Amino acid sequence: MLHVSNFGACCYPVCHYGWKGDLCDECETFPGCDHGTCTEPWKCVCDTNWGGLLCDKVEHACLSSPCVNGATCGSLCVCLPGFTGKHCQTAVGACESAPCLHGGQCVEQKGVRSMVCNCPMGYTGTYCEFNFSHLIPSGCNYFYLMMNVFKMGPTISYTATASTYCRKTELGISGFKKTALIG
Repeated sequence: MLHVSNFGACCYPVCHYGWKGDLCDECETFPGCDHGTCTEPWKCVCDTNWGGLLCDKVEHACLSSPCVNGATCGSLCVCLPGFTGKHCQTAVGACESAPCLHGGQCVEQKGVRSMVCNCPMGYTGTYCEFNFSHLIPSGCNYFYLMMNVFKMGPTISYTATASTYCRKTELGISGFKKTALIG
């Protein structure tokens, strides 16, 4: 509602109790409502992590349990390995970081968050990190390797024993594959 002077000129608006502004469309908040907004007169609707009548009390962000998948809650969610996102809600694939070395193919295991590396010929190990190509007899397409892993204290040592057997595949005259066990 506008107040009109004796001369017919508009001087200032006269708003209903709890409202303000040129068009009387802004609500009045409690004095001191610094971390909130007004949606109706004399109410302070608090911003995230603020509470109290005047939105002047810090509320702990973790009270509402925003972090999921075993994440630790602080001012931000601290995700466990394998999860990402603001609330650690997104699972990261085990193969996403390309853990397999020397051209190994990473295969995710279903139902668990783990992976297996399928290593190329001449490499072995959890991540295809061990080269044993010098042990492979020439002409072998498939080669078998027995690997022993020993853990002594904080270190791990590996020993590899190569089998003398390999599979050799040749094309016959008719174009069919012949496989022979050589040993």
